[in-house]
Amino acid sequence: MRRRALVAGLAGSVVSAFPSTLWTLIRRGDVLEGGRALGLVLLPNQRRTVVLLVAGAPVHLALSVGWAYVLAAVLPPRGAPRRFFLSPSAAAAMSAARVTSSITETGAASP
Repeated sequence: MRRRALVAGLAGSVVSAFPSTLWTLIRRGDVLEGGRALGLVLLPNQRRTVVLLVAGAPVHLALSVGWAYVLAAVLPPRGAPRRFFLSPSAAAAMSAARVTSSITETGAASP
């Protein structure tokens, strides 16, 4: 179960950025905003985009893998491959959206 959760979390970390990036492109928004917001979780006083993006990568990975382990512990094993792939992606996207939303409202993620 642990290996499946890890694989699912890693897969989720890769694919979870696609829906929000696509939505941002459709809205003609800043596709780097979410990455900067996640970087602010580790470096709240930093304002340089490159530094925030590098800092945001492990936060994004931790959210995806963490949610995968939580879901692995709670969900039944039936249909596991599909659930393990989709659920962490959705959970990570929702977590990132909440962080981005709260930071954007305060203006803290401005480049």
